[in-house]
Amino acid sequence: MRLYLIRHPAPVLPPTVCYGASDIAVATEELERVLATLTLPGLGNATTETTILAPGSTAPGADLAIDTPGLDDMEARRISLTSGLSHVEVRGITLAPDPSIPRARLPAGLRLYSSPLQRCRCLAEPLAAALGATSLTFDERLVEMNFGHWELKSWDEIARSEIDAWTADLVTYRPGAGETVLEMAHRVQAFHTQILAARQDAIVVCHAGTIRMLLACQRYDSPQDIALHAASTTMKLAYGEPVIMECV
Repeated sequence: MRLYLIRHPAPVLPPTVCYGASDIAVATEELERVLATLTLPGLGNATTETTILAPGSTAPGADLAIDTPGLDDMEARRISLTSGLSHVEVRGITLAPDPSIPRARLPAGLRLYSSPLQRCRCLAEPLAAALGATSLTFDERLVEMNFGHWELKSWDEIARSEIDAWTADLVTYRPGAGETVLEMAHRVQAFHTQILAARQDAIVVCHAGTIRMLLACQRYDSPQDIALHAASTTMKLAYGEPVIMECV
């Protein structure tokens, strides 16, 4: 079974702003760029492909750091929060797109799932039409983490003491009195369990945090482990970047 995980296009926001569950628009030009990259053969970078092993696997290279162009400040800041952590082992395997490899086109006729936030919806709807998706489902469980009163603030406006508190407790601290990573893990795992039970390939348009969580769901059964792995694993995803997840 194969899942095509696609991060939404870049929202209309300065790159230094913290955003998660806020509903933010995407510029028309950015949406057109991502749609062309995903639906027209020969455009854009190669699709990043990785195999995520089942829980309990000890095969080398099972943990991946996916390195793609176009990293935004939000992801860079999140990664900086987890630097120096030693409680989760991360193997730094870089999967940068190779321009010599033909770009993999998204397959037609699959089910398509999406976060209902407009930065995902605006891509999911035309993508479903272009690919002849058999269904299009907007699922609240795919929404990015809610950062509470941090939402739409510049990172420089957020007290360093609050950021340090999150760094010290990645799983159960509430950034901005919003959602914990553990709470997000529970809802994303519920989606993951449901989609795996169908045993059919699918496309999922969502957020960088949700993609990290889905990858962690492939490796762990416990929501605590899923949350910790997702919060402390370095994974860089460009806007509109597809990742192929082999569910083995």
